[in-house]
Amino acid sequence: MFKKTTTIFTGVILLMFGLYKAIAQQKGKEKTVAAAKPKKAALTPVVYLGKSDFAGGKISVSKFSSLLKQGISARDSAGNTYNIVGFYLNYDEMRLYEDSVGESIITMDLSREYCSGDTVSTNIAQSIFDRVKKGDTVFFDQVMLTKNAANRRLDTFLGKDLKCIIMK
Repeated sequence: MFKKTTTIFTGVILLMFGLYKAIAQQKGKEKTVAAAKPKKAALTPVVYLGKSDFAGGKISVSKFSSLLKQGISARDSAGNTYNIVGFYLNYDEMRLYEDSVGESIITMDLSREYCSGDTVSTNIAQSIFDRVKKGDTVFFDQVMLTKNAANRRLDTFLGKDLKCIIMK
């Protein structure tokens, strides 16, 4: 009786192992078939300050102000241009404060505002050109872009972020 039970148990184990191997082989075949499809290389649009080729980094106060008045633009490496739906403007301003003891400390004031379209909102435009100075950082992120294609739906996606470090 013991020998018969052991033989049946061993047979069940071998059957389960065989089924496991068959299922694993089927899954492996599905992966290789799916992997054989070539993927289209996506072109990530780069966001530029103004109508220039400035895509981030250190920039002078005067150049930043003149380019910001033009708004932001976007294009990919193939030269395709994109419409800008909107973006978030983060302005990190260096400020001098006096603490409770009367000592001066330099801190960063952080402000963030959503701007519709490709230019800064009127709230920001009224003050940023007078306030921007050396040491400030302006960061354009979550830049929503669209590309109109003939007889196709309108695709909306994110462009690369743009970081401007204000220098002399």
